Amino acid sequence: MRYFGLLLILCMTLLQTSCGIFKTELDKCRELREYQQARAGERAQVPDDLEALPDDAWLPIPEGPTNTTATPAESPCLIEPPEYRPN
Repeated sequence: MRYFGLLLILCMTLLQTSCGIFKTELDKCRELREYQQARAGERAQVPDDLEALPDDAWLPIPEGPTNTTATPAESPCLIEPPEYRPN
């Protein structure tokens, strides 16, 4: 009976952790990502009793058209960035 309990716990753990096992990196590339919905907003308001943020503490969102849809199956997908070789 003890072994049955251990086997049951092992099976349940494997089932819960294996959700991402069946998706390939290419499948993940085809999904809509959270950052594709990013929009520029107002600067964070810091309460008076806290230290103010430095003036350069911001992340610019480039102007121009953005990709707000998942990558279509017929389009190529960049899974890993190309190797960088400085001159």
